Amino acid sequence: MARREGAGAALLDGGADIERRSGRLHDNTPLGWAIVGGSPGMVELLLSRGAAVLGHMRADAARGARGAFRQFKPGTGIEAWARVERLLVEGRA
Repeated sequence: MARREGAGAALLDGGADIERRSGRLHDNTPLGWAIVGGSPGMVELLLSRGAAVLGHMRADAARGARGAFRQFKPGTGIEAWARVERLLVEGRA
């Protein structure tokens, strides 16, 4: 397990709210941020822990796979977002 996923697991194990919204400006959950951030390991972790897939999340994953969020995580290859999209499409969500 990578460092981020380990930290995420520790937070969830300690009682962190998996559905906590980030606030009025973006109103996203941890899963939504993992999708935008192109973090397939975190997406897998959150899905395995029961994170809800909200209506906009599959569309966000598809947008990410087309390059829409690369500016938020420079240096991350487009394949990370493609993997996130596959995780949501292939029945893991």
